[in-house]
Amino acid sequence: MTDYTPTTEVVRDAFCESYADHLSGFKREEFDRWLGVVKAQAVAEWLAERMAAFERVTLEDYEQGETE
Repeated sequence: MTDYTPTTEVVRDAFCESYADHLSGFKREEFDRWLGVVKAQAVAEWLAERMAAFERVTLEDYEQGETE
């Protein structure tokens, strides 16, 4: 079995179609705005994790690497 990751368009269309009866006037543009926020949050979290990992490197760690 192979992993399948749907495209943004497939997810957007399925979401909008499945909630068309429940969400009056829900449009693809609203989904795109929501997706943009989610992507921005994911990038911010990833950057915070990378910065936290970078901050754990001390000058002593760096100097030790230079002498090896």
